[in-house]
Parts: sequence; C-alpha cells; structure tokens
Amino acid sequence: MTTDSIISFPDIKEIESQAALWVMRADENGLSAAQKSEFQAWLNSGEQHREAYARLAALWGGLDILEELNDHAATDSHQRPQKPAIAARWAGLKALAGTLFATPKFITAAASIALVGILGLTYQLINSSAQLHQGTYTTALGERKTIQLPDGSAVQLNTNSQIDVSYSKTQRKIVLKYGEGYFDVAPNKQKPFAVYAGNGIVTAVGTAFSVFLRDEKIDVMVEEGTVALSSTRASTGAATRTLTEQGTTPQPAALLGTVSAGQNVIFEETVERVDLIAPDTVQRKLSWREGRLAFAGEPLSAVVDSISRYTDISIDIEDSDLRQLPIAGSFNVGEVDAMFEALQIMINVRIERIDSKHVRISKI
Repeated sequence: MTTDSIISFPDIKEIESQAALWVMRADENGLSAAQKSEFQAWLNSGEQHREAYARLAALWGGLDILEELNDHAATDSHQRPQKPAIAARWAGLKALAGTLFATPKFITAAASIALVGILGLTYQLINSSAQLHQGTYTTALGERKTIQLPDGSAVQLNTNSQIDVSYSKTQRKIVLKYGEGYFDVAPNKQKPFAVYAGNGIVTAVGTAFSVFLRDEKIDVMVEEGTVALSSTRASTGAATRTLTEQGTTPQPAALLGTVSAGQNVIFEETVERVDLIAPDTVQRKLSWREGRLAFAGEPLSAVVDSISRYTDISIDIEDSDLRQLPIAGSFNVGEVDAMFEALQIMINVRIERIDSKHVRISKI
C-alpha cells in the first residue's frame, strides 16, 4: 500500500486551536483585508473549520465577523464590527455551556483561550465605560439629587446646582458651574478626581468632601481623606488674566496646599480662611444631604441665607443686632413657614409678609 492511498483526517485539536485564535483576532483587533482573505480561505478549507469557529464564536460573541464576511466579501473595509452587549454574550455562554463542555470534541485548551478572552473583553468594555463618560446634571430650587458615576464615585447635588462631568482615559473632571456638591470619590491613584469651581481646583484620589461655590469664593469641607487646592489665578495674577484675554495660553494652576479631614477652607487666588471643625459639626453642616438644615449658634443672618437657598421667597432682616443673634435648631429643607414659626417662639420676633415672595423679620 502506498502512502498516496492513505486518507488524512483533520486534527480536531489543531482546528479548534486555530478557531480560537481567529475568534480572538477578530474580536480584539479587527481584521485587515489580507487577514479577512486568509480567514475566508481557512473557513472554506473544511466544514470542521466552520463548525469549530461557530462554537467558539458563539461562546465569545464573534459571529459578527462571519456576517461581515458574508456581507462584504468583495470589499477591503477595515471597519471593526460593532460588539454585542456584554449581557447578550453571557446569555449565549449560559445557553451553550452545558452542551459545549459535555462535547468530546470541545478541547479544553481551546475553551480556556475563549474563556480568558471573554473575561478580558468584559473587563475591557466595563473599564472603557468607566473611562469614557460625559454628562450635565442640574438641580432646581429646593431639589437635591444623587448621581452615581461609572467608576463607583457618587455626587450629591444640593439645591440650585449644576455640574458637568467629563471622564476620559486620563482624567476624571467635574466642573461645578454653580451651587454645591458632595463628592464621595472612588480611589484611583492613576486618575485623580478634580473638581473645577470658579478659579479653583480641588483634587482628590479617593476621599469625601463638599464644594460650595459662593460667587467667586470656593468653600471646601473635607469629611474623609485629603484633597489638594489649586488656583488658576494665584501664580500670575492680573498680568496672566490680561494675556489670557488676548488668547495667550494660561499658566498652569498653582498649588495652594492640602486640606485634610475635619478642615473647612475658603479660597480663590489664595487661601483666605481655614477652620478646624469637629466630626459632629461636619455632619451638621452636611445634614442637607438628608433633607435637614441644622444650626448650633450660627447668626440669624447665616440661618436665613441657608434657608433662602431652598426657596424663592426673599427674607429681609431689618435690625443689624437681630442679624447677629445666635440660632440653634433643625429645620426640614424647604419648610420656610416652620422656620418662621420656630423663630417667633425662640427669639420673639415679628414676621411680616410683604407679599407671597417677600418676608421681613424685625424686632417686636
């Protein structure tokens, strides 16, 4: 018998290993025109090739390359096919797992390659969604809102506030356009979390802090960890502002220092005030997150300013001495009438309603 009469059967292990490699190439990098031609020739060389590829592609979600080859066999397009949703891939995996792993022809090595590919692709897509994110979030007068960000960070917006969120592969950037936000930051040393407010920048790696933009002043209170304060105007002053207005690239932000848990700082071009505050005071100042406003000796003027942020009613205090009167109490956010009633009981003042949007507080 001559060797010419011997029929060679295909090596199933080799075919499924090759199929796994084609699945990975198609899904990770896309295929060039030359690679598509090579892949088409490999598919056409035997039914076992198509069967092996179909099994692994269904497990990984790579059947889109077969559809592309059928639809665009005569083209040299380099466009990468759109990927199915992760949930759909896992659904396919669950549906096929029992049959595939029980099939003798399904080689363990090829299965391992495909499963590693699934895990890698899933991580890549999830990580990519956390890296790339943009959005604008706003609260109306009296409204509060919590925003969950894709990296695990969370933002609580206080009344009448707005932030622009911009996540890229290299940065996590939040612009506080106006109002107040509380930022609970997921750790990521490779990609710091920066809040831009007015002419200041508050940068953290993984911590919790609030930022309140009052006109041009930035009020920062740190509940956990440490943040860095920078000013875009501190290092060069008026000269830089003039050059910037003329189109010259502005100078980098100047580092003003760091702020740790239990500190409250007000800054703009320089640090204007630093206060050390006890943990219970921090919680009281952040009580707006639970819909309460709590005070422990703040002057009436400060209490009225805080209450006024949640209503469109204008509140005037007629007497200067009355403005400095210390107030202690807790009020539900937006309950202006309840505050007026409490003030009348606590400090015996006159509440005069000028009209539906204007109230005057004066001594009796």
